[in-house]
Amino acid sequence: MRSTLRYRFFTTVIIILFSVLLPLSAQNKIKVLDQATNTPIQGVSVQSDDLTKGTVTNKDGEFFLKDLPKIKETDILHFSHVSYTGKSISLRETIDNNYTVFLTENTRSLQGVTVEGKKIELKPFLSYKKLASMPKGLFSFGAQLVGDKIYVVGGNESVEQDDGLKAMSEANPHAQERGNEAMFEEFAKRLESSTKWVAYNNKMYIYDITSGKWETSKHEFKDRAYLNMNYFNGKLYILGGKRLSTNRKFEYLDETLEIYDIRKDKIHTDKTNPHQAINFMSDICEDNIIVMGGSVKFRETSVKETKSYSDKIHLLNLKTGYWYQLGDMPQGKEAKGIVIGNKAYLIGGYNTKALETIELYDLSSGKWDTGTLLLYPCERPAITYNDNIIYIFDDGKIQTYNTRNGEINAYLINLNLKYAEIYFHNEKLYILGGYEYNEFSKTPSASLYSVEFSEFKKTEKFNTNIRN
Repeated sequence: MRSTLRYRFFTTVIIILFSVLLPLSAQNKIKVLDQATNTPIQGVSVQSDDLTKGTVTNKDGEFFLKDLPKIKETDILHFSHVSYTGKSISLRETIDNNYTVFLTENTRSLQGVTVEGKKIELKPFLSYKKLASMPKGLFSFGAQLVGDKIYVVGGNESVEQDDGLKAMSEANPHAQERGNEAMFEEFAKRLESSTKWVAYNNKMYIYDITSGKWETSKHEFKDRAYLNMNYFNGKLYILGGKRLSTNRKFEYLDETLEIYDIRKDKIHTDKTNPHQAINFMSDICEDNIIVMGGSVKFRETSVKETKSYSDKIHLLNLKTGYWYQLGDMPQGKEAKGIVIGNKAYLIGGYNTKALETIELYDLSSGKWDTGTLLLYPCERPAITYNDNIIYIFDDGKIQTYNTRNGEINAYLINLNLKYAEIYFHNEKLYILGGYEYNEFSKTPSASLYSVEFSEFKKTEKFNTNIRN
């Protein structure tokens, strides 16, 4: 009798969870469709009413409400696309319309430019070419372009999945018609079969741009992720990040500096690193490595996740091997950046949310300039530089920042990747790794893509900070 009552009670609890959580799992995304054809529209810009929060629809015409933090039902959303008439509608109206927004195709042609009397139609997306894939999918790895080769060390190869939410979403279509008990049994079966795998990479992969092939180094490096790697005078300097305990249940900041001599094919390990952090900024300035920011502590509870951020700036002199502390940042944060001349540019970053700031640090005077904003916030963007332009890739967009006049433009590219890396070589951009994601999971990518520089002249600017 007691076992029967317990079973009924447990079944009732599960059913209540289904009734509450299944609607939530379905409601965390909104779909944008063509009014005439009822087909998904990719690349629709979605902006909040104050224009401080924005996102873009994916290939299924969807975007996630989590990408618009703190948005309220009364807020107005603005939808725009080069081929469709724009629409502004409240989130409440969108919810009442079954979380769907319809756009009407406009009759005007795409924006064009005239060259020698001939009109060129601009495309909405940058085109790219898929190249040979890495031996395994990775994100949050260290990488550097040296000559005609891309070197990759470490990285996160874990597959992360919200098992409960996915199990409920998958179980419901198969069992809801068969009654409550069948629905519970289907849910339990799928939840038991769910898996979560965590691992960090200890290999070095080398891509030869000339031959188009990957090779795996014979050496093993420390198993770590969320690290950085910098190149100076024939050597790769691998620092920071975190490692897993033997049983993979605990994570520790890594204190070692690994130095790989490319010509000698040898590794030297130095156990002195005062800047122990993850997701920090580091780059070469003359014969020094400049290191800034990052997060140094992470705590997860049933209620919330909290991080502690570093605001420290350290310098490693590569001639003497000595570390120095230079000062403090305006605020502690996870940071990504690049040094150009005697200035460090910190692009985006993370402190409780993805940031949209471009911070400029003058290494000569020690002064900061924090007045420039990106068009779209970036948590951990891929960054490279060529001819006064910083290229910033993150989640389906490439933003370009002109360091001379401050102009920022955004272009769409059908690559919804985060925590990837990007490099410039011979009039091409190379986009490597990162992770793909949906509402249930994120999966490491092994893919490598190239984008011809000429594509930027053929593609419409999705957004710009230069107003006519």
